[in-house]
Amino acid sequence: MKPISISLALVGVLALLPSCSSKIDPLPPKSTHDESLGLRDIDWNLTKADVGQVSAIVEVEGETVFFGSHGATILQGGAISSTVAGVSEWSAATPIPAADGVGTWIVGVTSDGKLLRLRATGVFEDVTARYGLDKDHVRAMIALDTAVVFAVSSGIAIADGKTVTHYDAAAGTTPAGGNGRLAWTEKGEVRTLDVKTKTLARYPLTGAAFVTIDHDGNLVAATARAIYVEKEGALHLAYTSPDADVGALVAAGTRVWVRLGAELGALEAGILHRTKDLELPATTRLVPAMNGDVWTLSPAGLHRYGRDPADLARLDWETTMLPIFAKVCSNCHQPGGTANVDLSTYQGWLDYRGEIRKRVIDQRSMPPKSQTFAESDRDAVKAWLDRAP
Repeated sequence: MKPISISLALVGVLALLPSCSSKIDPLPPKSTHDESLGLRDIDWNLTKADVGQVSAIVEVEGETVFFGSHGATILQGGAISSTVAGVSEWSAATPIPAADGVGTWIVGVTSDGKLLRLRATGVFEDVTARYGLDKDHVRAMIALDTAVVFAVSSGIAIADGKTVTHYDAAAGTTPAGGNGRLAWTEKGEVRTLDVKTKTLARYPLTGAAFVTIDHDGNLVAATARAIYVEKEGALHLAYTSPDADVGALVAAGTRVWVRLGAELGALEAGILHRTKDLELPATTRLVPAMNGDVWTLSPAGLHRYGRDPADLARLDWETTMLPIFAKVCSNCHQPGGTANVDLSTYQGWLDYRGEIRKRVIDQRSMPPKSQTFAESDRDAVKAWLDRAP
């Protein structure tokens, strides 16, 4: 690909492209979720191989590539298959659509702002000039479908396979992206850009420090002590942290991982759970894994964390049964309620699941006829009972 570099000031682009200002929902959430998060510390390094101090991680086609002090170390099946030395300082890495249109390239960003492709032959190839960025300094990159976005010293550059278009942005801007959208913070607001339609949206959010795009294509933004989620053109307050600052925010699979001081949080289906006593170093960075896990990178070590299966079962109940409980059952089955059976918790449903199946599914005597209960809700209760641990 021979790139064509077109320099466009962002303010000039906005005069030509659709733009909209979005709002922040002023209402606080009905509840602040701060439940215990169960994690598995996954043994990804079966042979205890030395991968050095890791700066970036790429997962592709059964391989995990660690970019760090040893160069690029490739693991297959938990064991090192090869190491490509020669570069020891990296700022980012990601798989991107190949510039020649064939397959995928694994590309790392060096600390001096160059793009190095890791070739199958076991060598690094400098591809910076192929994107017209040889006179710039690349700090990060994002793969979005068929486009690649580069954070450069002059702002943002987007390569679509035919051209590389430059947009001015504030110095140090590092966008996040997914589902064809970019997001970044600038001048007291969060901005998103639909790469295909080139539509820009603005969300005024003083103190916004971290952004990502979740699995459903919605913006998630965080200030020091609050996390907001985009819904129907507005940012809604989803979580307030009472005791720890947000230090990182990344989307992985169906969840968004958050570093809250020395702890990890997972935002999924609108509910945030956080760990206790994990004690992450203050410099810990988060890198998303392909299956929804998260990597934690710090000078103290490299870990891969996933949700504990029992924790996922509880989350399943919260997202499927808790809304039904709140709508239909809560009048009688709260603690101290008239039914004298507390079903307000996950454990309560586990303890009484036999009786729930008998009364709700088999006899259909509950809820009482005075309560409206859709057949779809009854089917959902049966489905949950069938898969509950």
